[in-house]
Amino acid sequence: MDILLSNITPLEPLSDYKIHFAVWSGEEPLDVYLRDADEWRRWNESLKSGEKDIFNRRYIFSLIRYYPLAETWLFGGVFEVLSRPRNKPYTVQLSEKYKEYIGRLLVAHSGPGVRGRSFLPETYFDQLKVAQILDKPYQGEVFPGYEDIAHDFSQLESIIHQAKLDWKTALESVKGVYLITDKKNGKMYVGSAYGEAGIWSRWCCYIGTGHGWNDELAKLIKQFGIDYARENFQLSVLEQRAMHSTAPTNKGWAFGPYRVGSSRWSYQSGGACYRVLTRPRKVGTWVQAEAPMSKRKRTKFVHEGNYVAEVDVELLEEPKGWSPYLSLEDTYRLDDVREALRRGDVKTAAKYARVFSLTPVAV
Repeated sequence: MDILLSNITPLEPLSDYKIHFAVWSGEEPLDVYLRDADEWRRWNESLKSGEKDIFNRRYIFSLIRYYPLAETWLFGGVFEVLSRPRNKPYTVQLSEKYKEYIGRLLVAHSGPGVRGRSFLPETYFDQLKVAQILDKPYQGEVFPGYEDIAHDFSQLESIIHQAKLDWKTALESVKGVYLITDKKNGKMYVGSAYGEAGIWSRWCCYIGTGHGWNDELAKLIKQFGIDYARENFQLSVLEQRAMHSTAPTNKGWAFGPYRVGSSRWSYQSGGACYRVLTRPRKVGTWVQAEAPMSKRKRTKFVHEGNYVAEVDVELLEEPKGWSPYLSLEDTYRLDDVREALRRGDVKTAAKYARVFSLTPVAV
């Protein structure tokens, strides 16, 4: 038996309310709601170009498009309009009305079916049905598993700001290789994370800055602001392993062309080095790669305790775009040397590097 929303949150009188059907506008309103309550309030205050007094009644009954389910909306609260300056954003405050249902009440409805975001409850309110009442306010997507991460920057932003325990635990426990896709220009950046807090720490840096101190990404964010990342960047995990694992890893992530395998990306290694340009749409499809990159030998130093190691690596460079890179093989070699020295296992470290013991010359 259907339960009408009007039985749970009656609006009396209807003439005091407008319904806000919040949908994508540069980013998903659900991500905004999860990221910051004050930012979500401002979504109910703002006027878009060409809009006039669209919320011209005392209250705004806000519904957020709940993208995990089709034709479903999450109750985002009732906002009282305090002032309506001419051609400027409203001033609103969150009302106490039905506050206990904010983030918990899911509403079933196909949506108004026309452009706009402010609608008369006299037309739509009696059509709204209760889909579900959650035990606690919605806090974002449950961790889906490493291979199913292909999330927009704005989705991850809310997850990281909340420090969602399932995501934090999973991503802190692994190091690995990740992919950042710029959906606007088609470029893809392959990076690695092997610090003590794993992929979580590295992604926190991206979320905090928008660019993770990558030179090319920093230029984009400096020019367009962090909203560029929110609207265009997508992050995924290509390969991961436990933080303290010494198991062998796939080599040559920087080599191409790439082919999607059943569980991870594989590659065809060759004398030339390529960077991925387009993302595969399904398993078994080939990915476009661009012109070869050059290689430049360098020595990296790893210092742990009383030891220092010299590790020979190759920097991979291209004429334009994001470079230089370390190959995954060299990244893991540095990581293995660091872990071995941390354990005092000089014999293992010496397999990959020249190891020296440090002697203080003055105390």
